[in-house]
Formats: sequence, C-alpha cells, structure tokens
Amino acid sequence: MEKTETKTTTFKLGIAPPTTKFKFLEYNREINKANLKKIKESISKYGQIMPVMITNDDVIIDGQHRYIALKELGKDIVYVETSSFSVDDIDEINNTRRGWNNENRIKSLATRGFPEFVDLQKIIQHWRSKYPKIKHNTIINAFCGNNLNCNKSLLQNKTYQVDFATGTLILNYALACKNVLDQWYGAKFIEALKIVVIRNYDQFKIEKFVSKLEKNKFHMYNKTVHIVDEIYRIYNKGLYVKNRIQ
Repeated sequence: MEKTETKTTTFKLGIAPPTTKFKFLEYNREINKANLKKIKESISKYGQIMPVMITNDDVIIDGQHRYIALKELGKDIVYVETSSFSVDDIDEINNTRRGWNNENRIKSLATRGFPEFVDLQKIIQHWRSKYPKIKHNTIINAFCGNNLNCNKSLLQNKTYQVDFATGTLILNYALACKNVLDQWYGAKFIEALKIVVIRNYDQFKIEKFVSKLEKNKFHMYNKTVHIVDEIYRIYNKGLYVKNRIQ
C-alpha cells in the first residue's frame, strides 16, 4: 500500500455554557437568517447533532450558525477544539461545503485583502446598488473576461481576473435594452449577449440591436444557446448577408 502524508491534528471535545463567547472569522460567510431559523428548529426538536469546530484560540472554523442558534436557545454548546489549522486549511474546508457560494468566497477573499477580489466586490456592490435585479453571479460572469461563464474553481483557486472593460461593456449593453426587454437583467440573456458581443466585437452595434428590439418580439428561452440564436435573428433581420453578425 502506498503511504500518504496527512496533517496531524489534535482534537479536544468540550461543552461550554451558552454565555461563552467564541470568535468569528472576519472573512467567513454572513449569517443567513433563514438557515439560522431552520437550525434553531432542528436543535429544539432533536438537540445539537453536530459539534461546533473551533481553533485553540476560540475562533469558529465550522458551525457559526449552530453556535448562534444554541446561544439564542440558551443551550450548552458542544464543541471540538482543533490545532494546527491555517487560513489556507479553512479555505479548503469551505470550498467543499455546500453553504459556501461565490458571494461568500468573494467576500472572504476581499476581506483578507486579495486585490482582484477587493475590486470584484466593489464592482458587485456598485452594480447591485443601482440595479438590484442583476444577480451576483451574473456580474461575476460578465467581468470574467473571455470566459463565458466563471468556473467556480477560478474563485476557489484565487485565479479569477477582473476584465473591467468587457464586464462594463456587457452590462451597459444589457442596460441599454432595459426599456424594450423585460428580462434585460437575466443571467442567461446577459451571458448570451456576452457570447454574441465577443464573437462580433467590432461589428455589433447596441443601438441597432435596441432599435430592432423595439420593432420585433424577442423570445426568451431556457437555454443560453437558444437566446444567442434569438439575438442573431433579431439583429440580422433585414440586413444583407455581408452586414450580418454570426
């Protein structure tokens, strides 16, 4: 059998009163009120099933919702204290958890000072403050350069690069459709628009497209590829072959 090296970690099980003050990682995900409510209901019915995991200096690694729920319910907190954990270890743990989405990861990395993610968080906040209908992942995908869709690994591996020019262009193009297309802010429409614009960067004219939308019904489909075809259909309608985008 081939031997593999593993990290040696010491575990210590403990029980703390509800008045105990464990600390939070400043770059951890925000508390989800709906999730917290469900956890409180579960603990009230079944008790604490999983322990809260903390470092040897009382920082919560895993279980901050459980911790808050137990405190609010006035119940003792069963915890496991671990040693030898680094920030990178916690990143790896969080990357495998269902509760961590792209928004959580960006907030975490921005809080820790990674420049690319500081910029990305500011971009998201800017667009969301003005146009809250645009979802976080839609903005992330728009600013992901020639990548048509931001793979989760780009965030997990900290290799995401902000393409400010492309992202700003695509979202402004989508915004230009606001008065003629109800779903202008939709993730699939913006993704499809990005595909068409990147393929026809010098030839695509947003004014022409908006003008065509005013005169022709646009059909929104479930699949991005079909929305791409619909953008082509609307844009190319009435144009000579040499003037069409493709």
